Parts: sequence; structure tokens; C-alpha cells
Amino acid sequence: MSFKSKFLCLLLAIFVSTSAFARLPFKDDWTQTFYTDDNSFYLTLYPDGFKQFIRVNSSSCDQISNISIVLKENKNRSTSTFRTLSKESAPKIYGLSPEGYCWYEVEIRNLETINGLKYVLKIEDNTSAPHYFKGITNSLIPLYRLTQDSKIDAWIDLGAFGATPVVGGGIYYKVWEPLSDEVHLFLNDNKAIKLFSDYPLNDERRFHFAYIKNSKPKDKYHYQFVKNGKYETLEVAN
Repeated sequence: MSFKSKFLCLLLAIFVSTSAFARLPFKDDWTQTFYTDDNSFYLTLYPDGFKQFIRVNSSSCDQISNISIVLKENKNRSTSTFRTLSKESAPKIYGLSPEGYCWYEVEIRNLETINGLKYVLKIEDNTSAPHYFKGITNSLIPLYRLTQDSKIDAWIDLGAFGATPVVGGGIYYKVWEPLSDEVHLFLNDNKAIKLFSDYPLNDERRFHFAYIKNSKPKDKYHYQFVKNGKYETLEVAN
């Protein structure tokens, strides 16, 4: 056998053994397959709260005992409810087999408002300390957003970007814009609505948001950005 052939065989052996070894410790580890998102398949908004769906591979179904929502500010001391979903009631997402996953939902209601909610998910399993699913820091991958440190350094800002319909009426608007003093929302060319923001100017976490109760899914809307006391004029070139 030539040196080149031996070298290729060695590479193949290393690849096969490394792949097999890499899978062994994680076969039944829920943290490796934990997934949730802020799109409409995984997050439902209500005027007084929200519901989050979570999935893990079916091989680790029995590891999670409870999931709860921890709010950064909880004036009403509202508590969340948790339940494991049956295959019939689990979200139907193209490409995901119901047999391959376990689905959970956690819901919190009776809040004064959903404007500017910040939260994390607390996941309890058969280990000594719970895990926390926190906001984005260095990675979008859910695995790297899990921590066992209860001192949360990044909270999840409720809602997806854009316009999200709210079950029960209204639309939740959210846009990322750290460089503007203010962001104004115009609905159906009516007067401006100033969006809320709770981070300082130039902070990369600076979102602008508002739950508009009388807004409807077919409303036409646009944003205008205020810089130095006036609307910014944008030039777009093709």
C-alpha cells in the first residue's frame, strides 16, 4: 500500500472514530438537542402574556422535569405553567417527525403588559443545578445559550422582529435600531407612534417595540428613524 493510500485510510479511521466518540456522550443529553425560537411556531403572544414551545430529541424525553419562565421584572408575581405535549397537540412543523421529538410548552399570563418583557427559561432536569436559556451573547445556537449560572448576564427580549399578531387582538411591533434617538411607527399613514426602548443609545441591545391593541394583520406600516431631532433621510442605490 502506498503512503498516500495509508494516509487516506488513517484520515478515514480518525474521522469515523471521532464521529462515533463525539456522539456517545451526547446521545441522551437534552442540552445537545434543546431548541426553541421566537418565530410563530415556537412563540405565541397574548395581550397579557405569552407561551413558548420547546423541543428535544425523543431519546432524552425523560430528563426534563420542569420548565418555567423567569421574568426580569415581575410586579404581579405571576407564575408560569408547564406541560408536556402529546404528539397530537405538538406543533406541526414541516420536516420534523412527531416521533423524533418531545415537545413542551410553558405559559405565563395575567401580566400588566407585554411591552418590553425580558425573561429567561429555567429548565430543571435530573442534575443538581437547573439550566437557564438566556439571551444571545456570542452565538445564536441554543446549546451555547444554556447556562447553569443563575446570575443572568443576557435576558431574552420578548418577540420576533417585525410585526407579530397577538392572539386576542393587536400587533406587537419590534425593530432593532441602536443608532437612532427614537423610532416612530406609522400605521396606515396615520400620525406617528413613538416606540418604546429601554437601552441607551448606541447599545447593541437597543430594540424599539410596542404592542398596539387596535392594529390588525393587514395594516400597512413603516418606520421612520429620528436622529439629532429630525427624521433620517435614507438613500438607496441599486
